[in-house]
Amino acid sequence: MNNMKNKITPALLSGAVLVFAAASARCAPINVVVPTEGYAMPNVASEFIFGNVTPATGTLTINGSTVPVYHNGAFLAVVPVAEGDFAFNLELRDGGTVYTYARHVKVAAPGRPLPEGKTQAEENSLFPSSELMLREGDWFMAVGHSLAFATAAFSIEGVKKDIPMLETPAGSGLYAGAYQIQSGDSADNAEVKYHFEKNGDSAKYSAKGRFTILKDRYWVVESSTDALVPVRGSAGGGSFMFMPPGTRALADARNGAGYRLRLSRDEWGWADKTQLKVLPEGTLPPQAVLGDVSFRDKGGSVALTALLSKNVPFLAEENGNSIDVTFYYTTDHTNYIDYDPADTFVKNIRWKQLDAQTCRLTVTTDPAEKIRGYNAEYSAGVFNLEIRRRPKLAGTAEKPLSGLKIVLDPGHSPKYTLPYDGAIGPTGYFEFEANLAIAKAAERELSALGAEITFTRKGDENVPLVERPRIAWRARGDLFISLHNNALPDGANPLDGKRGYTIYFYQPHSLDFAAAMHRAYAKNSPFPDEGLTYGDYHVVRQTAMPAILVETAYMTLPEQDALLRDPAFLKKTADTLTDGVLSYIGASRPEPKKETPKKSAKKPAKNKPLRAPAPKKRAAASVKVTPKTPTATKPQKPALKKRPAFAKKPVVISQAEVKKTGT
Repeated sequence: MNNMKNKITPALLSGAVLVFAAASARCAPINVVVPTEGYAMPNVASEFIFGNVTPATGTLTINGSTVPVYHNGAFLAVVPVAEGDFAFNLELRDGGTVYTYARHVKVAAPGRPLPEGKTQAEENSLFPSSELMLREGDWFMAVGHSLAFATAAFSIEGVKKDIPMLETPAGSGLYAGAYQIQSGDSADNAEVKYHFEKNGDSAKYSAKGRFTILKDRYWVVESSTDALVPVRGSAGGGSFMFMPPGTRALADARNGAGYRLRLSRDEWGWADKTQLKVLPEGTLPPQAVLGDVSFRDKGGSVALTALLSKNVPFLAEENGNSIDVTFYYTTDHTNYIDYDPADTFVKNIRWKQLDAQTCRLTVTTDPAEKIRGYNAEYSAGVFNLEIRRRPKLAGTAEKPLSGLKIVLDPGHSPKYTLPYDGAIGPTGYFEFEANLAIAKAAERELSALGAEITFTRKGDENVPLVERPRIAWRARGDLFISLHNNALPDGANPLDGKRGYTIYFYQPHSLDFAAAMHRAYAKNSPFPDEGLTYGDYHVVRQTAMPAILVETAYMTLPEQDALLRDPAFLKKTADTLTDGVLSYIGASRPEPKKETPKKSAKKPAKNKPLRAPAPKKRAAASVKVTPKTPTATKPQKPALKKRPAFAKKPVVISQAEVKKTGT
């Protein structure tokens, strides 16, 4: 958005700029955008720094090395850093005027083996650090950090003593051991003790957390938020299932962060305890009965309903031309399956009792027509599954996207203070602004071809992440495009490789759409290709239609950040997004209209002889004129405005030029 071009927020001006010569009444000459003042970063060898200076024609140095400045005043450099208090010292020379500024950060110390000498261990490394409750058959995993090449062991109070721990890898000082809980073992808030020994010197410690072996105790828990609760394959692992609000489950273990849900005899998962509530003792465990099933053709989709006596966890999985829904804590009592004779999409519905408390419902569709998404939810004692079909479009040659509903999701929400919601560029251009600018440009191009556009965010409103897929579903969107621009984590070098666009998808039904959009970007984007990638992002994971997330550019890089403000580049990006949509639905852009040549002379009457006009009297001379026939000119595509590049490659400062400024 161009109205932000000269906007400088108070956060960007944290820390005064010192002026050693005559000051001028203008914005601060040196603005460091990233890193922020006092930022605590992990232990990294180097860090990027970017911002902007005024005037852009001045000479900028950082810690004594010259840094190139982009035409709009933006700069970017990668600077080696040292642990402890560290300063980026910037100097801008504008003729005889010199401006200086220092940006201070704190660099963490590296993790490394403890120094030789007295045997010791890092107490914070010992497991568990908080409460831990497991059951018979579970494995207790002990870990600790001590001197390299020591002897280590752990003991569980009242259970087992001196269980060996191995150093892995050798010389790292990292030790691990395990014990499988046996029948008859008993521990109630027991201590876990560690013993390290080297060269006859030993040290003993107790972990901060306590350990309990559960016998008959289980917890009945219920999802307590209005959002879907992720269930992960391991504590801190990736999500594989999502519990709707009000869903109950049985928990059989607990750690400091969450509960382990025992879904069936052989399946379990971990859920965050802050998203669950424990129901009172005596609450009946979850148990549901799957009843009769019916479905109806809704034109662009088929809607299946199944009677279910309780809201229990379910896992919906798309497998080619079928969808499997596994219901946990459920027994089957399906007597009737009511088919819709008008429907040609659903070919078969079947059910199977997998074990004593797990039932699976499988819906098979026409293999000639791909599934285009699905939505699964509970409502008033009924399980609803709506399977999307290819939309029936009313496209014409001039309006090939007529009838297509597209949801544009400008990523992130406005936030002008730290921590920002999304990335920020060297000139202070926020990602949420750039994303919205691209969305509005895309709306113009897509709607001109007949598409119906819905925004998840149209301006400065704050739209939570969980609400965006809901907006898309309420709008009955056929396609969902989440628009983003990229940044880099601490320690990354923005100059060490390709930095450009990426197309992400999650659901199988979104792959074809993502591939079509990736081909459009590969053809049109001036930036490097970072790939077509599976990405576990909420907005493409929870959407009920083909959904993708597009990273168009890197806001970290001055040249790409500047292009995101350029109307010509926004138009080009909008054309690229439009090309991707057209390719996916198998449509083409309308042919440009040809200009009709103007008639230059009246045609002679039919069957009359052609005669030259009589010469005028006293004419000094006659001039022969050959009329030119007008020709239609072929319309030209608007050229992308070229931006001047850096005078030099962005600088990478030598390690030898860095001095440690503190400890």
